[in-house]
This record gives sequence, C-alpha cells and structure tokens, in this order.
Amino acid sequence: MHRKGDRLKAKARKNSSSLAGSSTGCFKSPVVFSFRSLDSSQHLKETFECWEKEKLLVKLLNKIRAVSQKTMSEAMIDRIIKIYDSFPPKDKTAYSVPNYLSEELQWASMHLQGKAVIAGHVVENIFYIVFLDREHKFWKSKKKNT
Repeated sequence: MHRKGDRLKAKARKNSSSLAGSSTGCFKSPVVFSFRSLDSSQHLKETFECWEKEKLLVKLLNKIRAVSQKTMSEAMIDRIIKIYDSFPPKDKTAYSVPNYLSEELQWASMHLQGKAVIAGHVVENIFYIVFLDREHKFWKSKKKNT
C-alpha cells in the first residue's frame, strides 16, 4: 500500500526532473526568490504599496524568509510551492503571460494567507515572482469543503 507522502515525494521528483534547466544540485540548494519578472500591470495592478496597505507585504517577506530555509524539493513535498504543467488556460485565470516571458516556462504558485498567493515561474531553485495575487485569480479553482 502506498502512503500519501510517498506519492508526494514521487510527484516532487517527477516535477523537479522536468524543471527548466534543472540539475541534481539545484534541489539541494535553498529556494531563492527573484522579483526580476514582476508584472504589476494586470488584473488588480497589485504593487508592493497595495500589499502593504492590505498588510500582506510583511507576511510575504516572512514567508519568503521561511521558505528560503528549504530546498525546492522540500518546498514541493511540503506543498508550499505548487508547480504546474503549464500556464493556466484562459478560462481559469485573470492573467496572461507577460510579453517578456514564455508560456512554456515552468509556472508555479505559493499560498500566503487566505486567498493571497504569489505566482510566477521556477528555474532550478529560483522562484521568479511574476504576479502578486491577493484574490487567487492566477489559477482559479472551485472552493473546497463548502
């Protein structure tokens, strides 16, 4: 009988092997975050100032600090960072791929609190934050347990 943890580890290994430019060492290195690809022009045009007013900016920084202590494999196994097979379909997102990025990237998200998430793409152990998404519109999903 397979345990849930075994399935998660297998999925993390599968996803980690498919990450763009991945190498064995990158999943033993701590997660690093980059704001290089940040796009504040879509959906609610969310900025750091907006997140500060909503009291989300400090929570984001604390979460980044905590996740930076983990490897990408640990973050995926612990379900902190979710890796997607593709950019969300148009009917499942309020966003579009910025023209300076490729849809073919390894897209990912990380929950912050409540509906708030950050979304972006992952290359090796680097999470490039593209969207600040306080309404969970990067990949819309049905509510669970309601």
